Amino acid sequence: MILEVDAGNSRIKWRLLSSDSGVVQSRGVFANKDLEFWLKELDQISQVKKIRVSSVAGQYALKQMSAYFSQRNWAFIEAQTAKKTAGVTCAYTDPSTLGVDRWMGIVAAYNQFRSPCIIVDAGSAVSIDIIDGNGLHLGGYIMPGFEMGLQAILAGTSNVRVERLDFKEPMSFMPGHSTEQCLVRGQLLAVKSMVEHIFVGMQAKKIIPEIVLTGGNGEQLVGVIDGFVHFESELVLNGLKFSIL
Repeated sequence: MILEVDAGNSRIKWRLLSSDSGVVQSRGVFANKDLEFWLKELDQISQVKKIRVSSVAGQYALKQMSAYFSQRNWAFIEAQTAKKTAGVTCAYTDPSTLGVDRWMGIVAAYNQFRSPCIIVDAGSAVSIDIIDGNGLHLGGYIMPGFEMGLQAILAGTSNVRVERLDFKEPMSFMPGHSTEQCLVRGQLLAVKSMVEHIFVGMQAKKIIPEIVLTGGNGEQLVGVIDGFVHFESELVLNGLKFSIL
């Protein structure tokens, strides 16, 4: 069995694959604070031959996982951002400063579609990365995620009282008629505008990119962004097989 782990800023996603076929046997997602409980649940699994990890969760979480895997004598390999991985070339002068979760998503998207892509990872932060048809990473953008944006507004104002954002209401980009509507529509419209601006710019150069969505709020963007849109909930996990063979 192969265990793959995507440890993000607020959530940890995992899946267990058959070593022979690569078929997913089980999968799950949990909040970072529940890491210790998940590690205890792994006591029920005995036949793990390899572990692939992408982590931006911080050193404490990584040390917890590393110590547990070492106790079980499981081979533990952490993915790293590189200048070149599986046909993709990183735009950063210093690739080590590009988050490994972004890199795994970029690598996975290119290897899945083999065409120009706009990759939108809507998690704690929203990152937007662009790759061309030859696997060249053209760079990207980062903005606050939906919940992070809400917390920033609440911290900087005294009269806004919204506990959480509801993205499940019928979507409209008309001006909101409540503070919550204004916040939700503002967040979604900001991401939509950025992605479609990038899309139109590429289209003007006769390039038609795929738009690949992932992250905890990625599904909320399906139907919001115009273009060739795909939602891949496990995009970062999909990239691990290319980085860690």
